[in-house]
Amino acid sequence: MLSIITMVLIFFGQCYWLFNQYLYSMDDSIREMQVACDSVLDKEFEIRYEKFHEKYMEGRDTKLMINIHMFDSITLNNKHGGSGTNYVRFRFSADSIMPKEKTVTIRNAKSENSTRYINRYLTALKYPPTKQLIDSLLLTYGFGPTQNFVFKKSSDCVQPAIFSVRGNMVKTLHVSFSTNPFDYQILHFDLPVTISHVIRSMIWQLAGSLLLMLILAFCLISQMRTIFIQKRIDNIRHEFMKNMIYEMKRPEESAIENVIRLGKTDFLYGSNELRYGKERVIITSRQAELLRLLAETPNMVVSRERILHEVWGDDSYSNSLALNVQITYLRRALKSDASIVIDAVIKKGYVLKIKS
Repeated sequence: MLSIITMVLIFFGQCYWLFNQYLYSMDDSIREMQVACDSVLDKEFEIRYEKFHEKYMEGRDTKLMINIHMFDSITLNNKHGGSGTNYVRFRFSADSIMPKEKTVTIRNAKSENSTRYINRYLTALKYPPTKQLIDSLLLTYGFGPTQNFVFKKSSDCVQPAIFSVRGNMVKTLHVSFSTNPFDYQILHFDLPVTISHVIRSMIWQLAGSLLLMLILAFCLISQMRTIFIQKRIDNIRHEFMKNMIYEMKRPEESAIENVIRLGKTDFLYGSNELRYGKERVIITSRQAELLRLLAETPNMVVSRERILHEVWGDDSYSNSLALNVQITYLRRALKSDASIVIDAVIKKGYVLKIKS
C-alpha cells in the first residue's frame, strides 16, 4: 500500500511539474511575442514610410518647419504634486503636404523624438496602418493573425509599445501603440498565444514526462493486480485448508461401525457412506457433517446460523453460499430414497423430513 501511495504521489508530482513547465513555456513564448511585435511595428512603419517618402518627398524640396516648446505639468497644475508628467508642444508644417501649420500638445512625449513623431503623422495621413500588413509580418515570425484590431483616441504617447497579458491557462498578449501621436490615435490589438507553439517548445519535456507517467501507471496497475491476485489466492488457500481439515478427519474405530438409520437408507458417518439397498454413495466429510447435524433432530428445523457455525466455523456470506451448494449435493445423494427429503424453511434453516 505504501508503494502505491508513493507512485500516486510521484505521478501527481510529475503532473504538477509539467503544469509549471507549461506556464514557464507560455511566459517564454509571450516574451518572444513581445520582441516580435516590436520588430513588426517598426518594420510596418518602415514599409509605409518608404512608400510615403518615394511618392511625396523624394526629389522634392520639402521642408518640415518645427517649433517645439516643452513644459512640466507640475508648473501648470501643482495641486497634484509628485510625478511631473512631461508635455511636449509641437508646432510644424510641411510644404506641399500639409500647408497649414499644426500645433499639438502630447503627454508623455519626448522632444528628441519630434522628427519621428512628425514622420509618423505625415505617413499616416497618406498610408494609415492596416491589419493586413501587420498580420502578414507577424506570419513571418510564426504567429497567427491579430484579434480585436481597433484604433482608439488617447492624449498619451505610447511609444514604445505597451504589453499586457490576459487570461490564465490560455493567454493573450494585448498590445497598445501610438501609430499617430498627433491625432491621438493608439492602435490596440490582441495576439493569442498559440498552444501548439508552446507544446512544440516543450516537446522533449512532454515526451519524457509521458514516458515516466506511463511507467508509473504500468507499475501501479501491476501492483494492484498483484494485490488482487494475492488476495484471491489467500481466500482459495483459506477455503482449501478448511476443506482439507474436514476431508482428512478420521473418526475413531468405534465410530466406523456406527450406522444412522434414515428412512430406508443407512448413513455410515464414520466412512462418509450412504447405503440404499445395493446402492452405495460416498459423500464428502463436510456433507457427512451436515447430514449428521440434520439427522440429530429429524423433522425439526435446524437454523442456518447453527449449521454454518458448527460445520464451517462462521456465518460469512461465502460460507452461506457454500451451504446452499452442499444441500443440493446431499439431495442428489439421497434421491434414491423417497422417504427422505431435505426441505428449506425460508429465513430459518433446513429440516430433514423422514417418512415412516
